[in-house]
Amino acid sequence: MNSWLVKKGKQLYVVKDYWTHEGRKRTEEEILLKVKGLMGVSQLVEAWTIQTEGANETTDQLQPAFLVGNIEFETRLHRHLLLTPVGDPLAQFSSLQELVSIFIDIIHVHFVLVDIYNILHCDISFNNILLFICATRWATTSHVQQEWENAIANKKFRCGLLIDFDYANILNAGKQGVSSGDRTGTMPFMAIDLLREHTNPSKDFIHTFSHDLESLIYVLVWICVLYQAPNEIHSDHSIEQTCLKQWALVKMTNDIQALCDQKIGQLSSRSVLSDFMPYFEPLKPAVTRLYKLIQSSHDSGDKIILNHAAVTEVLMDAFKMVTEVPCGMANAK
Repeated sequence: MNSWLVKKGKQLYVVKDYWTHEGRKRTEEEILLKVKGLMGVSQLVEAWTIQTEGANETTDQLQPAFLVGNIEFETRLHRHLLLTPVGDPLAQFSSLQELVSIFIDIIHVHFVLVDIYNILHCDISFNNILLFICATRWATTSHVQQEWENAIANKKFRCGLLIDFDYANILNAGKQGVSSGDRTGTMPFMAIDLLREHTNPSKDFIHTFSHDLESLIYVLVWICVLYQAPNEIHSDHSIEQTCLKQWALVKMTNDIQALCDQKIGQLSSRSVLSDFMPYFEPLKPAVTRLYKLIQSSHDSGDKIILNHAAVTEVLMDAFKMVTEVPCGMANAK
């Protein structure tokens, strides 16, 4: 997938250039049309298929003739989407509080997608969360939640933007989740159950909102380990020297099983905390609580333990408690 900025008058847009599975049940265009007007997600302006000599451009045209029609090489269609608003990478957060507020935003929009629109994103990852300048923030009905939102709004932080709905799907009856089918997600951030499903597929498997929330927690851990300050990757060591080595190197089926085993072990050992950069030390208590939620949901078999309200509560407590680490400490480790 590629993307680039285009300008029409004074308005900036993003053009997403990608190849989508031709046989997919739900297209990104279809999903985005359903969420038109929802703050915190990409808004579709226009969509079109790239044409070559008057025909839709597909991967079949680019493959050797003997591979065309081979079931192991699924046909993909070349598409463009014109999207708004334009966002900045998640790594460009300005402070710990803004970072936490972005995650709270994403949980909120994810809840609305599930509860109101019956849509599950299915690919929560580091690159699929952006920051953007928003005129207004969320309106909440709970008095306590409204106090939290007011505290965030007073800081005038940017808002979280959830993008890339190429793997999103419609929830099944009862809003339990998405039935087994496409194996979706970005490997380093996949929930443990999804990794198990990759190595041992089951026709009864259901991808639930809790799996997406677990992925979101892994995105936070990714930042805390690999970045030493806003928009500043730790330069003294590579990812292979951290607890995330297996997360980044997974390629083959054996690697997926190893990643699954490592994530299970990290739930109880909390070993990821030892690799947090000093700048993110104030977030350790919050991540400890979030890992306990994941572990409890796995130990009990009750995935509802890991829900939007529980994760939001942890992050709101973190938002109120964190203090900025002086810049000099960010490079101390």
